[in-house]
Amino acid sequence: MEVEELAARFTSELENLQGDERSFAAEAEKHDRLFDSIGRLMEKLEKNKIQSGSLVRALRSYLVGQYAGSNCTDNRLLSSSNSLPAVIVDFNQMFAARLNKAQLRRIAISDLKMSPIPSEAVIHPLWQSSESQHLMASFKKLTFDARGNPIAVSRRSTSEWSAQVDDFLGELSMWDGNGEEEDDVFHERSVLYEALIDVIATDSQRTKVLDAYIDFLEESSVQQSRHIEWLWHARGLLNGSRARDIRRQVLKSFADSRNAVLSLYARMELLDLGASSRPPKGGGAPGSSDDPR
Repeated sequence: MEVEELAARFTSELENLQGDERSFAAEAEKHDRLFDSIGRLMEKLEKNKIQSGSLVRALRSYLVGQYAGSNCTDNRLLSSSNSLPAVIVDFNQMFAARLNKAQLRRIAISDLKMSPIPSEAVIHPLWQSSESQHLMASFKKLTFDARGNPIAVSRRSTSEWSAQVDDFLGELSMWDGNGEEEDDVFHERSVLYEALIDVIATDSQRTKVLDAYIDFLEESSVQQSRHIEWLWHARGLLNGSRARDIRRQVLKSFADSRNAVLSLYARMELLDLGASSRPPKGGGAPGSSDDPR
């Protein structure tokens, strides 16, 4: 069963997931979405008579692990008093029944060893090098005319504009940063790939850019050093906040990725899309065998 396989893979990835403290702090502020998604996955497992205990255990271990070492001073999720952070309080409340069923304790303050990092976050301004500024300027020429007005869709559907995109894509794919910090180059290239996918008007060229972007994500070493930041870029496409009009195509491309994490997220999103597109039980047309009247 696909949902069981996906849940097992997700649990395995969660058990091995490690991230830096500040990235966790930024993402944990929106933990309600994460908890809601995992809760829905658990409901789906339980409806199919599949145990969800290993998943809640992995999530508990992940949260405890994030607070087991040093935590950044700008992490607003850490209480100044001897009390639990909001993300832990919400976890204990939302998953109380499943924790109890799996014979797991709620997370207590004694489970968390929180010691703040004394240093402030280091800010890395992007688009500082001449090469990155050149690429940004080239992208703007693709999307705005000389007066600063957005280029019309009719113009973006021409072979001339497509040839310009191909030239830009080739230049972007070859750029290695020329001495810039690897993390900065990763963010700059990701921003340009994502923005390009949004403005392209033809399906074939959009697919080409999407495939190039997925190849870039698969090959980037940032997925090891800054896992949450790496996934943050891809998530805009995975959750439909970018390229919504071709979302199913985007998800299928990610599902075919060689990277287990990208493929897993996309397949789970496709499952959700499939479930939401199915008519409710008993919702057949009047007069049909499914008509409840």
